[in-house]
Amino acid sequence: MAEVKEEVAELKVGLAEVKEEVAELRLDVAKCATKEELAEVKEEVVGVKQDMRAMAYDIGELKENYRTMDGKLDRMILFLGMPKS
Repeated sequence: MAEVKEEVAELKVGLAEVKEEVAELRLDVAKCATKEELAEVKEEVVGVKQDMRAMAYDIGELKENYRTMDGKLDRMILFLGMPKS
C-alpha cells in the first residue's frame, strides 16, 4: 500500500509540473513575434503532450493495480467471513 501511495504522490508532482509547463508555454506563445519562435514553442508543446500521455498511461496502470488489490481484499474478506464495510 505504501508503494501505491508513493506512486500517487509522484503523479501529483508530475501533474503539477505539467500544469506549470503549460502556463509557461502560454506565456511563450503570447511573446512570439516570428514564425520561428512559434515553431520552437510548438516543439515544446509536443514534448509536454508526450509527457502527459506517459502520465495518463501511468495513471491507468495505477488504477488497474488498485482494482486488482481491491479485488484481492474483497476475496479475503469473503474467505474470512467478515462483513464488507
